[in-house]
Amino acid sequence: MALSEQVISESVDRYWRERDRYLKLATFVADKCQEMIETGLLRATVSFRAKDTERLRGKLRKQARLHGEEPGLETVDDVFAWVSDLAGVRIATYLERDRAVIVDRLRSIFVGPEGQEIDVEVKDRPGELYRATHCQVALPPEALVGTYENLSGLTCEIQVCSLLAHVSNEIDHDVRYKPMMGPISDNEAELLDALGNLTVSGEVIVKAIIEAQEQRQSAIVGEFQNEYDFVVRMRGKFPGAPNFADHAYQLYEELLALRLNSPAAIDAALLDGDYLARSSQLLQDLQSTCETDNPVVVTVDPGSSDALLVLLLERYARQIEERHPAGRGRGRPSRIRSLATRFPRRSGQDTTRARAPAT
Repeated sequence: MALSEQVISESVDRYWRERDRYLKLATFVADKCQEMIETGLLRATVSFRAKDTERLRGKLRKQARLHGEEPGLETVDDVFAWVSDLAGVRIATYLERDRAVIVDRLRSIFVGPEGQEIDVEVKDRPGELYRATHCQVALPPEALVGTYENLSGLTCEIQVCSLLAHVSNEIDHDVRYKPMMGPISDNEAELLDALGNLTVSGEVIVKAIIEAQEQRQSAIVGEFQNEYDFVVRMRGKFPGAPNFADHAYQLYEELLALRLNSPAAIDAALLDGDYLARSSQLLQDLQSTCETDNPVVVTVDPGSSDALLVLLLERYARQIEERHPAGRGRGRPSRIRSLATRFPRRSGQDTTRARAPAT
């Protein structure tokens, strides 16, 4: 049997009844993606939606026209298993190179269908404009509690592409795959090719602009302007942390609270002596404590700004704990509070070794 109009109608009716679940899933996934981008200080935007019911009907009817004689979509359950984007999230990066970075981080946040690895498919089409990576994700078991319990078994499609690729992807799709008046003309095809070339050139220019801005920032003295400025001016001091931007947002907020608001202040308060060797040892000690305690709760990332965080915790762990009280009614402790709590204490820390920050 082929996809019938009755199955299409029944599928759309079922989706209409369940659409709120898919919207809730898309919202949850988008929030997690936004949190991931902010904590990793990645330059990207996040959008989400639950599929429109009439767009679903149109997609199914198109499938029936193009593959009317092929079996495979014979029941409503078949349709729901086939349509992957009832819940959809798009992450559009400033830089094309960040596409792979984001996909890698999604693997640590979500699971795939039926709890397996997330499905990742690079959709770059040779000879065409479309460039994106699609990830099919589901919520991990620990997230399926309370109001999210009814999202078990549902998956969400996350599309990851650059901002410029997103524009060209949408135009290419509208012109090439939604022709309302027949196949596209030679002129349209040539213009799409030109747009593709401009997109590639534009991404090179965006990358160059960001690199030039960072080079200019690295020469600035005085207080940090924002978290991005903090990363640019401090990561060179930790060559063993190639992903220094990871977890840097909360660290930056903590440094400001302690009036360590410039490279000079941080140098004076934390980076004395062989601070890199000390950081390496502290990272090992803290990771060992976390693994002994409960590695699921919190872990240390030596390649990130945790290389600086442990030097901060060495002298201010107690003050950081006090700034982030935990307990009944206060919600889940922040990552930095959890690490401060688990930080191996030695005699004199947080008191004798602490010094007044430079101003």
